[in-house]
Amino acid sequence: MWEMSSRLVAALTGGGTVITELEFFQRDAPVTVLTDLLLDGTVTIDRSAVRRSCDLTVIDHDHSLTPAEASDLFGAWGRYEFIVRRGIAFPDGTRELVPMGLFRIEELEGQWPRVNVRAYDRMFQISRNEFTVPYTIPGGTNLIDGIVELATDRWERALEVNAVTTEHTTGTGPTVYEEGGNPADSLTGLATSGGLQVFFNQVGELTILEEPDPTEAEPAWRFVEGEQDTTLLSGLTRRTITEGTYNGVIATGDNSDPDVPPVRGEWWDYNPASPTYVYSFGRRPRRYASPLLSTTAQCTSAARKIGLASLGLTDGIQFPSLVVPGLDVSDVAYVRRPVQYVDDRHVLDQLSMQLRAQGSMNVQTRSVQRETLEP
Repeated sequence: MWEMSSRLVAALTGGGTVITELEFFQRDAPVTVLTDLLLDGTVTIDRSAVRRSCDLTVIDHDHSLTPAEASDLFGAWGRYEFIVRRGIAFPDGTRELVPMGLFRIEELEGQWPRVNVRAYDRMFQISRNEFTVPYTIPGGTNLIDGIVELATDRWERALEVNAVTTEHTTGTGPTVYEEGGNPADSLTGLATSGGLQVFFNQVGELTILEEPDPTEAEPAWRFVEGEQDTTLLSGLTRRTITEGTYNGVIATGDNSDPDVPPVRGEWWDYNPASPTYVYSFGRRPRRYASPLLSTTAQCTSAARKIGLASLGLTDGIQFPSLVVPGLDVSDVAYVRRPVQYVDDRHVLDQLSMQLRAQGSMNVQTRSVQRETLEP
């Protein structure tokens, strides 16, 4: 979760005017800030490789936004990026805004004076910048270094890196990615082999995180019926499904070299409070193989982190809320609606945040813990 002041948290339910701004950049240099143009828009965050997308409709009051040339601000030619910020203008004249994503316009349409754009975070551009020659990660390369070097190579200029973890000092590779491959998939595979997430955060930093343990993480937000006005739990939908759900991971080193001994590691859900607890749910493993795994310790670590990423997938809920701009996918939230027997810690799997002042946020989650309640 992006840090928000206690004042902003309190004001989300009233006490100020909701504001949204777009700040444009060219090669990371600020260009201009636009306000009072937004007619509608949504920022969507999920667990796919391209974590953030943005749809905007703006009003071109003076013909300055309708693009005619590649150098125009709203052109879909990749000259500019923009950060969406949302927050509160307080009665005393101060403001606090929270970044929601750094985007580049990839699609544009409209009928004047409306301009409609669809934009994605930096991983989209990396995914399109396919390997034109084979790309090799030398044997022994530090995993995080390998991720950063590959992303920088495909971004083709320096990136700000936010590597929260320092655990991974073991080597990767040698690994060769063939010509024509998707670099975003390669980055995701590299990260997964070490039980990591890799994505671009709210301000465009390449972010490398340990897969969080949702059973231990402190909830970033509370969605509790009757406790606050940010939650509209009367619209809560709950869906439970076991098909395609795993509660264990068996990770192996996928290496064809006969001189390299096979390696293997396992992880199972042994948490009695979990809906996929082994001794009640049974053993349903997901199998994962990667040439990047060369030791039993690496396999075990990867198995655990992959397991944590899908823990509790059997029980998901969806509900509307007022927009909480600092929330992010993989944050843990506490959700309580006794009439539907919901009193759980949930992992946020998808957020769809409307940008207009009176807009709402649609939340999709998966449960990681259950307590029996009376309705």
